[in-house]
Amino acid sequence: MKAEKNILFLFTNEFPCTKTLEPYIEHELPFLAKEFSQVIIVPGTFKAIEKAIPDNVQVINIYDNQWFKSTYVSKIITLLPFLKFYLEELFDAKSISKLQLKNIVTDYKSFYNAVITANAIIEFCRKKGINLGQCAFYSYWFFHPVITLSVLKKKKLISNIISRGHLGDLYLDQFPELNNFYNFKIKNIDKLLVISSHALSYLNSVYPQYSNKFEVARLAVSDMGLNPEPTNEFVVVSCSTYSERKRVDLLASLLSESPIPLTWYHFGYVPDAVLTKYDNAFANSKIKAVYKGDVPNNLLMEFYKSTPVNVIVNLSTSEGLPFSLIEATSFGIPSIATNVNGTPDVVTNSNGFLLPVNFDKHLFYNCLEQIKQNGKKFREGARALFLNEYNAHRNYKNVIDCLKK
Repeated sequence: MKAEKNILFLFTNEFPCTKTLEPYIEHELPFLAKEFSQVIIVPGTFKAIEKAIPDNVQVINIYDNQWFKSTYVSKIITLLPFLKFYLEELFDAKSISKLQLKNIVTDYKSFYNAVITANAIIEFCRKKGINLGQCAFYSYWFFHPVITLSVLKKKKLISNIISRGHLGDLYLDQFPELNNFYNFKIKNIDKLLVISSHALSYLNSVYPQYSNKFEVARLAVSDMGLNPEPTNEFVVVSCSTYSERKRVDLLASLLSESPIPLTWYHFGYVPDAVLTKYDNAFANSKIKAVYKGDVPNNLLMEFYKSTPVNVIVNLSTSEGLPFSLIEATSFGIPSIATNVNGTPDVVTNSNGFLLPVNFDKHLFYNCLEQIKQNGKKFREGARALFLNEYNAHRNYKNVIDCLKK
């Protein structure tokens, strides 16, 4: 009989050493902590802890020199397994990943780091009296930790590797820098939990031989109630970082010419110089703009609980599955978004509108008008979509069942 997995290693990019990044983990962690006797978070970047975490959750710096020990001898010893791995990848007929020899030094450094990190996990568990066989291993991103866990699996020290897949860690056609080690990770992982139907179709198209490893596991939020009924003021919300891909500039430009008087709340960092440009554009318009900046997730949730919102807008050129839309949808807030990657999973004709990436501005204004006229219908559709597809109590139970196997 297999020993029950009662300790979980959770690999993140920065969480909980961040105020604003990876908010989805904040929603999932309480469910994980409830089902495992101990959760050990291993952030890729370790800094001061910024988020409240349950009592049975520990955060470790795996790169601390008491665990992470790099020597000249270990660098030499690692060369042979690295070259063996490289040859296997080069001659794997089923691989879509074609290694580039010009990157061999960089690839060796990544592989070596994974080996030393794996040794650090072994050393940590030895000193803490933790049996690796009683641990589950969960990477929140399909990035470097999966290479580390693959090394442990090759050593036959762990049996199962579970990872989520989002966007920038998953789509080779959009992020070719992922190419090296991708095939290695796919071969060694047991389950790759992707967050959208689009991502599942993508993986099945490029790695059909491993389709049994891929599964949709949607992100989710707990039920925090309904957003207050809208008033006469038409309120538009956007929630994103500032980047070319997120197209906050485009949204600001569209809103500055809106035929509907409205108030725009933007959550997320935008450079001060850009905000000044926005204000100049709005000077003679019917728009009131409120820039909230980067805020902790709990403050965003409080905003949705107390401030009537008519619609949330996301005009990105690519998305895994916009968590900002999931959160808003849980409160019954309609959405307008671009039809990219996984977004159609959370924006349907029942709760809003999907736009082509290159849309005519009049189509956008028409969507605003329809939501203004038929807000009650779209709000009911948003709430129903949340209850059926993005309810944390159901979705995270499925993830936990996968981790416990």
